[in-house]
Amino acid sequence: MKRSFIIVLLLGLSLALPAQDKGVKFEQGTLAEALKRASSKKKEAPNIVFVDCYTTWCGPCKIVNEQIFPLEEVGEFFNKHLISIKIDMEKGEGAALKEKYNVQGYPTFLFLDANGREINRFLGVRDAAAFLEAVKRAMDPSTSPAVTRAAYEQEKSLDKAIAYLQSLRHSMDQGIHQEVTRIFRTLPERERYSEAFWSFLSHALATTSEGEVFDAVLHDKLTADRYLTKERVDHALYNGLFELAKKYVSGSLKGISEEEALERINYIAFVGEKSQEAVYVMKIVKLYREGKGKEIQALLDARELSRLNEYAQGRIAAMLTSMKEISADTRLKYLHSKIEYNDQKNAQTRRLIDAEINRNDPAK
Repeated sequence: MKRSFIIVLLLGLSLALPAQDKGVKFEQGTLAEALKRASSKKKEAPNIVFVDCYTTWCGPCKIVNEQIFPLEEVGEFFNKHLISIKIDMEKGEGAALKEKYNVQGYPTFLFLDANGREINRFLGVRDAAAFLEAVKRAMDPSTSPAVTRAAYEQEKSLDKAIAYLQSLRHSMDQGIHQEVTRIFRTLPERERYSEAFWSFLSHALATTSEGEVFDAVLHDKLTADRYLTKERVDHALYNGLFELAKKYVSGSLKGISEEEALERINYIAFVGEKSQEAVYVMKIVKLYREGKGKEIQALLDARELSRLNEYAQGRIAAMLTSMKEISADTRLKYLHSKIEYNDQKNAQTRRLIDAEINRNDPAK
């Protein structure tokens, strides 16, 4: 009996242990030690170091650590091709490495050669398949921003420009919008407003309206409309102006005066096409400019915002709650009113469903 119990116990352990070993095996020690391992002359030994740059407070870091790294398919690829190490950017050598490699967001995944030179990087959470795809791409030096930029500088073609911008996007380089601007200046009209470049241009327009590119597209709007359709160009310009309006009313403008910001924001009337959201934006800007704090607070109400679609409700609520005129008490009241309003809507929906069921039930 005792022997049978031991056999069952050992069998259970043998089944449990592989599950723990299926994921990514991370090195214990310093980055220098991991780099030394990567410099091994063994033919089949991995020579690329994968660095998981994380912090203890980073939510996405925990998701990757708990849901991606333990997966068998992820571990199988990593353990064969990479030397992996996790480094807390706020402890030990992490602070110095954060500065050395200019780590600005978490999680950042660095790919280094045996000499510690960066091959590539990417940031953020993905599902397992997309994560592995990003890893494989990052392991290829030819896709790095440095290599693709050099290729573009040598041959300033649209194809080379797109390859360079794609590498910046994959690595989530914060300088991508500056590079879009630089490349935009060099492109002829048909390439500026081509489908290939629009992917990058539209994002630049939608995230900032203070720059040279925004002014150029606004000036050449009829040309841009002809190549890309008015609807798409208006949508990108409007989103950029929305972000500018949000910065204006929250007092966080940078590199532009209030007068210049207001002059640009007024273009919402032309590209917002009188949407309900655009009407609210202009109303908030007007009340802010006139210093009408009470009227601004009155807008942050679930019933008031219910006139908008759900997406617009979230955007307008975010704009309002970014303003100093909105007190903590008003924010709390809004959350309560939103819960109460949603409960009432759900109850009304249930009554309608019950009434429809009763109407179609021949037994009643």
